[in-house]
Amino acid sequence: MQTWVRFLDGQSAALLWAACKGHKAVMELLLDKGADIESRDNSGRTPLSCAAEYDRKAVVELLLDKGADIESRDNSGRTPLSWAAEYDREAVVELLLDKEADIDSRDNSGMTPAEWAERTGQADLAEILQQERARRNMV
Repeated sequence: MQTWVRFLDGQSAALLWAACKGHKAVMELLLDKGADIESRDNSGRTPLSCAAEYDRKAVVELLLDKGADIESRDNSGRTPLSWAAEYDREAVVELLLDKEADIDSRDNSGMTPAEWAERTGQADLAEILQQERARRNMV
């Protein structure tokens, strides 16, 4: 288990671990038992950010359906969309965009999700994000 989990209460640690590992059934059980959907690790990351980074689309869907904050920000100002974009999680990016995640959000270093995709060599994903930005600006 990752080091950051040791510093959290039992339910928060379990929820974050289940989100990162993609254990949807465990997530459902913990949420039904009252686990905080917006619990945070030592870096301020929520279960939604962890699930987005690790490409756990089913968990991302569950968390959004249960009311997780799609614009939650960690200590670096990064959102779930930013994490998914950096690691080329196209299906998760598309889900977050469908749910109207802020495509222009900037983290504490001033970077947008598209810039994270570009920085890490995810040219196709950066193009998807740019096209979505253009589409939203036309509306």
